[in-house]
Amino acid sequence: MRIIKTLNITFFFIFMIFFTANAQNALNTTDIDNYLTSLKNISSMMKRYNDENRSKENADLATLPPIDELSKTPITDTLEFVKSHPTYSTLEIIVKSSGFNTTEEWANTGDQIMLAYSAYYLKNPQDKDAMSIEEMIKDLNAKDDQIKNNMFISDEQKNFLTEKIENSIAMLKDPNYIDNENIKILSPYIKRLNILFKEQ
Repeated sequence: MRIIKTLNITFFFIFMIFFTANAQNALNTTDIDNYLTSLKNISSMMKRYNDENRSKENADLATLPPIDELSKTPITDTLEFVKSHPTYSTLEIIVKSSGFNTTEEWANTGDQIMLAYSAYYLKNPQDKDAMSIEEMIKDLNAKDDQIKNNMFISDEQKNFLTEKIENSIAMLKDPNYIDNENIKILSPYIKRLNILFKEQ
């Protein structure tokens, strides 16, 4: 339990930690602005829907499969689930009115934004006592050894935890993630993103 808890450093670190880095297309300010505008409109839409369909919303959410934590494309994966939701047609209208040709294009932009956003906070931690990237890698390697040598957990649990830790280490070492050009492009939007996420 302590091992799992120690891995829960911050929401954004966890969100980042399970994605395998891929080379990404550079974001541009127009797409970022359009995506953030769409999020605000989507949030308003969902609040209205939830107010009008509270019991149905609970039933809808219960039928959604869990998000794959190892996904390379978190927003795209969520989109696949949302396609069966009653609000999808409205989402599509919002996305297209926000400047995207398709919901897939919108989700791809979201994937890039979220990866850059989480990497930004790894390089610019809010907590002054936060570990450096080098310290995180060292700490994760130590935890990996502890898990492998732990006689009180099953092989299945060991494999589950070590896979996540090893993916985390690979991510932290991957320049496509930690030094991606999108981090600099997204930096002026960080405060705006924080406000949007707080409102969700």
